[in-house]
Amino acid sequence: MSATEDTFGWKGSILDIDLSSGKVSKSPLERSLREKYLGARGVNSRCMYDLLAPGVDPLSEDNVMLFTTGPMCGTIAPGNSRMSITAKTFDKMHLGMSNVGGKFGPELKYAGYDQLLLRGIAESPVYIWIHD
Repeated sequence: MSATEDTFGWKGSILDIDLSSGKVSKSPLERSLREKYLGARGVNSRCMYDLLAPGVDPLSEDNVMLFTTGPMCGTIAPGNSRMSITAKTFDKMHLGMSNVGGKFGPELKYAGYDQLLLRGIAESPVYIWIHD
């Protein structure tokens, strides 16, 4: 089974957007990561550990921000619209995590992505349009 197949509520894909270069790419959310770390919060914690070097300034272009849906997001289960947003906090020592609801999480999942990875800094204001 490939990493991009829909398995147990996961779509298996990451939408990686580099605001500095304007590059947009799709990559797999590895099955082993989905199986080892429970839900969006666990996946985000591991991804942040892998993506950030120690001491990264939270306001630098080296910081990243993750918007991740869990396997229940977009289903008929109660609380199905929840997603986790993670970035490095301003004190430079902790991960800031927020759990939010609304339409964005399910719509991200319906578009075929479990995670939106934002990196870099845009030169001017931009918007992101994910259209499936």
